[in-house]
Amino acid sequence: MLIFYINGYAECGKDSFVAFVSNYCDSYSISTIDDVKEICRREFGWDGVKDAKGRKLLAAVKQAWADYNNGPVITVKQHIDTHKDLGAAALFIHVREMQQMLHMQQLYGGETIEVLRTNVQPNLTEDAFVVQQGKYCYDHNIDNNSTLDDLETKAQDFVLNYL
Repeated sequence: MLIFYINGYAECGKDSFVAFVSNYCDSYSISTIDDVKEICRREFGWDGVKDAKGRKLLAAVKQAWADYNNGPVITVKQHIDTHKDLGAAALFIHVREMQQMLHMQQLYGGETIEVLRTNVQPNLTEDAFVVQQGKYCYDHNIDNNSTLDDLETKAQDFVLNYL
């Protein structure tokens, strides 16, 4: 199973790209924010809406957990261990923070993907990502400045070339 760390602004098409890839091969997708969402629902009454207020809560809890015991990175390892024997071609790990992505890549291997969409602007929780954008050479860059059909074609090409 190949591991891919997928990165990009909110609403740039990361989920769409991974969904299209899954049409052409067996793959799994997780996010470093998944467990944080559950914590926020259970402990803070978060309603699941990713508006400015919700995104700010998620980002703060994730950062606190990372600072406390590197929780988001540790839970990714648990997901990797769970999925590695299930026969999937790929595991996509959505991670926003550049340092976490590089740390996980160092620990667990894998390649990086950046999804780019020029008409999408960063939101308030993406300051750290914005500072890094353009300063890291990703293994794969997916240009999502066209139609969904074009993105699906790129996903299909990705499967043919890398999986």
